[in-house]
Amino acid sequence: MTTPLFGFMGNDVQPVGQIKLAILLGEEPLRRTRTANFIVVDAPSAYNVILGRPTLNEFRAVVSTFHQKIKFPVEDRVGEVKGDQLAARHCYVEMVRAETRSARKAPCIEVNTITEKPPTFVYKEKEEVQINPARSEATTFIASDLETNQKEELIRCLQQNHDVFAWSTHELACSKDFYPLPRIDQMVDSTTGCELICMLDAYQGYHQVPLTRGDQEKVSFITVDGTYYYNVMPFGLKNAGATYQRLMNKVFWK
Repeated sequence: MTTPLFGFMGNDVQPVGQIKLAILLGEEPLRRTRTANFIVVDAPSAYNVILGRPTLNEFRAVVSTFHQKIKFPVEDRVGEVKGDQLAARHCYVEMVRAETRSARKAPCIEVNTITEKPPTFVYKEKEEVQINPARSEATTFIASDLETNQKEELIRCLQQNHDVFAWSTHELACSKDFYPLPRIDQMVDSTTGCELICMLDAYQGYHQVPLTRGDQEKVSFITVDGTYYYNVMPFGLKNAGATYQRLMNKVFWK
């Protein structure tokens, strides 16, 4: 374990190692047992063990700091662990005091200033290269003192990926769809005096609009299991609201 941990005061602590222990939560017969991986640190603290979110999720536990309770499912029943508010407050205050004292006792380290100037990436000698031969304005500059093989490889890379560059504002991610959207406040005000109001809840309505195959990779997202993309229109896209409103108008007008 080499990743440092940071306390409430912002000071970092280097872990000693890791250890895997079994945790028994609750009292019989409402008890659950799980195994968790703990990070061991050599630091003053009022707490002996701190359970993180992965362990609480493993127990499917619900924590209430206000009620000083932890509740978790045990088959078809609910287990419970009760805490003490005064003891918790005392532990927190003592922990902050201990970290404050530790930060004050930390030795001062003298750092030698670097007198050398950092390398600059602004080249005086540069040359203009054509990225897209089909467009005269699609040019950029590269350093003239590059080696021949580096220069050729750089130009080849720029020309092969010329489609990722935008040479005007009309070529950015996508243009704004100015399809008019209804004003909710006006719609609510228009119902004044009506005896009955009929409302349609289009639950997951956005997910009924398919995306074109060429645009699906543009809405990709990364998870712990890999990279995925939507094949239907998700929430949060720039023109999702206008697209959905146009669809609804088309459906009801017909």
